[in-house]
Amino acid sequence: MKVKTKDDLDNIIYLPEDQPEMYLSDELILSTIDFIRKTMKANEDAIRTIMKMEQTHREMVEGKITKAKEEKLFEEMNNQFRNKYKLWLHDLPECMLFYNEINGQKVL
Repeated sequence: MKVKTKDDLDNIIYLPEDQPEMYLSDELILSTIDFIRKTMKANEDAIRTIMKMEQTHREMVEGKITKAKEEKLFEEMNNQFRNKYKLWLHDLPECMLFYNEINGQKVL
């Protein structure tokens, strides 16, 4: 299921690893990222990694890659980010704000 707006979630918590049949539309991703950039001086590597993870998740939902491949790619992206910044992506305000905004509530 393609999530075009926050209302499409209908009180379902969206985190890519927990929603194997849902993915965010490019428009929703970009509008949320625009919101983040207007809210804070965003770490652009964090933004790019979130976008790459969402693209990877979409490929899994569309059947282009397996769930196992998605998990492996997520792990690689998280480890690369951790090695570079000494922080996990989900601990950064950009990631927290992205998923909290998508869900309309605090989820990270």
